[in-house]
Amino acid sequence: MKLIHVHGFTELQPESLITNQYRKFAKKLHWNLEIQEFKWKTLEGNPTKIVANFHESECRIEEVAPRLAEVIAAEKDEVILSGHSLGGAILLEALERHPNFSNLHSVILLGAAYPQKNTLSQIQKITPQCYALNYHSPKWDLVLNQVYFNAKGCVAIGTNGLLNPGIFENVKVNCTHDGYTGYARLIPGIIELLAHPQKIQSPEKANKPWQPIAIGNTEDWDDLHYLDGHIVQRNCITGYFRVIEEGGVHRERFYSKSVIPLLEAIAKLPK
Repeated sequence: MKLIHVHGFTELQPESLITNQYRKFAKKLHWNLEIQEFKWKTLEGNPTKIVANFHESECRIEEVAPRLAEVIAAEKDEVILSGHSLGGAILLEALERHPNFSNLHSVILLGAAYPQKNTLSQIQKITPQCYALNYHSPKWDLVLNQVYFNAKGCVAIGTNGLLNPGIFENVKVNCTHDGYTGYARLIPGIIELLAHPQKIQSPEKANKPWQPIAIGNTEDWDDLHYLDGHIVQRNCITGYFRVIEEGGVHRERFYSKSVIPLLEAIAKLPK
């Protein structure tokens, strides 16, 4: 199995932080997951030219998307696709042009810089075996909320989610656009979501709840996944994960340093 991550605008170093985090936490789980960064030519985000450089980089989406599609089609094994920012836009364009890949394990969008108003008709034909998740940040991602909006004059799906998500699940988080306060901080939980269907085990255990929790995404918690009426969340301060019930005032079900035991605990709850 291979994970292919498409980096975003201004990612000029040999490997982006998000790809590095995927590699780090897959290794921590002893998961033999091959990880590849799909490199494309972008520009430095010079503050005095950021809008012009953004537009020039965005113009490359049309030429880069077919190349990404070729890379995916050449893979014989299952493929996990991940795209951050403009990388998410490239990924969506590739899937819109070629939605019939038979080897898709999952698709992960992280703050995708793609117009919310666009109608993605063909992408609803994709058939990932496990997940299709669109992580979007309505409040904290000022790059999308302000710079992208000013440059494009429209809202990004990385801000308010897909209008017609279809196969995708819109998942609200509180991430900035880069660095360790950005989408990279979600990667430990995302890797464990991806690893769980592969029967990867974790040494951690699910602990019982310790305090009443009022539902409503506070600024300390990121949503990671909705499952069977429960939400798996990550605390951006402590790094702990928890399972809570959707809606109302309730007690959180379990917490742990790992997502995998929480998913297993959810599976054992009465339906």
